[in-house]
Amino acid sequence: MAYRKKILIDTDIGDNLDDAFAILSAMALDFEIVGITTVFRDTDSRARLAKKLLASFGSGYASVPVFAGYSGDDAQENTAYPCFFEADLASEVYAPQNTVPEAAVDFMIDCCYQYQKDLTIVALGPFCNI
Repeated sequence: MAYRKKILIDTDIGDNLDDAFAILSAMALDFEIVGITTVFRDTDSRARLAKKLLASFGSGYASVPVFAGYSGDDAQENTAYPCFFEADLASEVYAPQNTVPEAAVDFMIDCCYQYQKDLTIVALGPFCNI
């Protein structure tokens, strides 16, 4: 069996296509995505976008854990959905694994301990969780 590079993606998916393209590229290249965490403003909606993207790709990626992380500057308005949000994303099917942002950071730390040097964190957004 070929070695699959393990990655954890920390993303602000939803404002434009770059993060979605990066996640799709990782799946197309058969990376082992051990998890996704979201950052910046409405992290719950971003997590839902990531979960739908994973589920749509298939190949077992629907089971990748997705956590909503920290939104960043608390003074910023967090009510606007990311621009690619659709009504079906409100379904519980796409709900993130957590209800508090600390769980996303704990997940990242746990992955670092579990996979150590075999893990690469791919930070695609602001470093709110890192």
